Amino acid sequence: MYRGTSEFLENGLVENKYLKTARTPRDTDLFIHEVSDNWFLSKFGIKARSQTIFCSLSKIVASKYLTSPGGLYRVSIPSGEKYSIILSSSVEDFYDIVNSLNYPYIEKEITDWLSSKNYIRVDDIKDIPSGFVGELMLFVKIYHVEKVKND
Repeated sequence: MYRGTSEFLENGLVENKYLKTARTPRDTDLFIHEVSDNWFLSKFGIKARSQTIFCSLSKIVASKYLTSPGGLYRVSIPSGEKYSIILSSSVEDFYDIVNSLNYPYIEKEITDWLSSKNYIRVDDIKDIPSGFVGELMLFVKIYHVEKVKND
């Protein structure tokens, strides 16, 4: 997996800081973020927009989220560390929701959009559909990063 960040990370083990302090959305409307978090929590037991690490199997897709002073990192899970990944084969970037809804946003429209995307939760990276290049929401306590070149 790959992750583009806006913050510099040292190579090595990283603690998922969003388990202690929930992520605030960078681009997504706060109402959409909160409604979505509650939907993911009720469906998967995880606040996927606030507690996860956003990744992709595609280096190219992950590099779209890279801003200085951050970097592009290869993400791996230490042996024995439990994790889950939430994804939808219909969603490359969650921000697509903004273009699919009318303002002012209505909770039912948000949850209907989410339900229509057939999100799944997998507990093994091998269970991600072949050829998937979209956004992965990685729920994990500790993960390993290694900076890679953005080719």
